[in-house]
Amino acid sequence: MADRHGVMAAAKRLGHANASVTTRHCARSRDGQDAEIAYELNADHERAKRARARKAKRVKGDVARTLHEEKGAVSESDDQGN
Repeated sequence: MADRHGVMAAAKRLGHANASVTTRHCARSRDGQDAEIAYELNADHERAKRARARKAKRVKGDVARTLHEEKGAVSESDDQGN
């Protein structure tokens, strides 16, 4: 229950006045838990890395488009007799 709903919810449901009582008596590691945690943390890290790369690509594209538009605006004004 604590894994799914949080320690405070488990403490309240079990009638513990303090969450430390719940964690002291109920928090036990299970076989394979460390590997699961490592896998999930790695997956979170990879998702964040891909999101940063997509954002950087969009920003880079926006900068290039902005510079292109600025250059185009200058060229148009040059074509108008300036």
